[in-house]
Amino acid sequence: MNENETRDPAMRGVMRVNPKKPWLAAVLGILFLGFGLFYVGKWGMGLLLLIVGVIVSVITGGLAAPVFWIISAVWAYYAAKSYNERAGY
Repeated sequence: MNENETRDPAMRGVMRVNPKKPWLAAVLGILFLGFGLFYVGKWGMGLLLLIVGVIVSVITGGLAAPVFWIISAVWAYYAAKSYNERAGY
């Protein structure tokens, strides 16, 4: 029996997902725009944030980049917390 399965016969065969670390999601979101969302599994939203963030930052000459880093970090933090709640952690 692997670590993701329980000893309860009713739960046999049910896989538990590992919890995501909200602080790690936030750090990844700050370091690389959208990567915190990738970590949580929200690939579409992470890619959208990355594309829009780059386009807006280029248009504003980089002035909007810090705003998008903050948005990326906060969004990833709360996405990880939501992921954990849905997974039962």
